[in-house]
Amino acid sequence: MNPLLLIPGIGMMAIALATVIYWKAHSKVALSFFLWGAAAWIVGVALKLIAAIPSPQIITGSRELLPRYLSEPVLWLYMGLLTGIFECGIALVFASRVKKIRQADWKEAAGFGFGFGAVEALLLGLGQLGLALLATLAPDRLPPTLLEIPASAMEAILGVSAPIVERTIFIIIHAFSCLLIVYAVQTKEWKWFWAAFLYKTVVDGIAGFAQITYGVENLTIIGIWLLEIACLLFGIVGAWGLWVFRRRWRKEE
Repeated sequence: MNPLLLIPGIGMMAIALATVIYWKAHSKVALSFFLWGAAAWIVGVALKLIAAIPSPQIITGSRELLPRYLSEPVLWLYMGLLTGIFECGIALVFASRVKKIRQADWKEAAGFGFGFGAVEALLLGLGQLGLALLATLAPDRLPPTLLEIPASAMEAILGVSAPIVERTIFIIIHAFSCLLIVYAVQTKEWKWFWAAFLYKTVVDGIAGFAQITYGVENLTIIGIWLLEIACLLFGIVGAWGLWVFRRRWRKEE
């Protein structure tokens, strides 16, 4: 077994647990806020997966009806809207209906968002570990590309660290978007919900480009890291936004 296969899964799970443990210790918020965030992610993603069942037909139909230069951006938007509608929509339902979230302070709202992002990282990490286990017990069931040993130490480092960096970025993205949604509910300023909606739609539109147009199987190490850099820009916006809205919350209080 290639031990490098273990690193992404373990690292993603470690980032998820470290985020929750750190924020719990630092902010002293109740564990329930993280759990509500995790529940919102599970419900939102489950509904998104159901809605995405006809995606192959939609992709084929769009490419048959539209020229390539139109069909591909439409499909990126389609992928992004699935995230905006279901992830942001379900977060809005939880923020509106759960009294503790509706009345949360900044630290608690951030905890809700960190729980939302951490459960995604945790489950994806478990999936990566499952692949590593399958590579050990039944390597013939996996594509040969997953079992290849990187040509150089640098490629190995970049390859195994990319999923960990990605999950770190997306935990911040999820936290900021959830914070915006809770703030929108509390202030009744719905522009902040739509800001979160647009934010996550664009981020997953980039993922749609990688999955639908370019093809995940065609991504090289350089290509993966170019995507990480693009997502990092949104992560920086998210980290800045978390800090800015801390000040807004204090003014509201």
